[in-house]
Formats: sequence, structure tokens, C-alpha cells
Amino acid sequence: MGIDVDSNGDIFICDNQGWMGTPEGRILKLIVTNNKVDTVIEVATGMEHPNGVKVKDNYVFVTQSMLSNVNDSS
Repeated sequence: MGIDVDSNGDIFICDNQGWMGTPEGRILKLIVTNNKVDTVIEVATGMEHPNGVKVKDNYVFVTQSMLSNVNDSS
């Protein structure tokens, strides 16, 4: 669930670095050149427990197991 490959052969990975209340998770994109990882890019940061990623039609879809409650007057 936490890894997918796009049409260019680049790899997207969920880097889950915490649990509820610790927004340290991120999505990484590993750019592959000649069958080797050339560059690592942070695609998204500040996430709580990202655990699934899917790349489709130039979109990156991510699931998270938990989200802290947000207090918003609207």
C-alpha cells in the first residue's frame, strides 16, 4: 500500500514517521535513472500516518490511517 511506480518508472513511497498527533509523515518520490535512484524529492510533508499511495494520470492519491480533530469555527 505504501509504494507505487509511475509511468516514468519513478517510485513514490509513504514515509510514515509517527502516529496521531505527530505530523512528521511525508511522501517521497524517488527519481530513477538507468535503474538506479538518482534523486529523492519530498512531494508532501506534515502528514499524520500516511500509509497508502497510488499514482494515476499524473495525480498522487494518499491515504492516512488517523487524523487529529481540527477545531475550525467555519
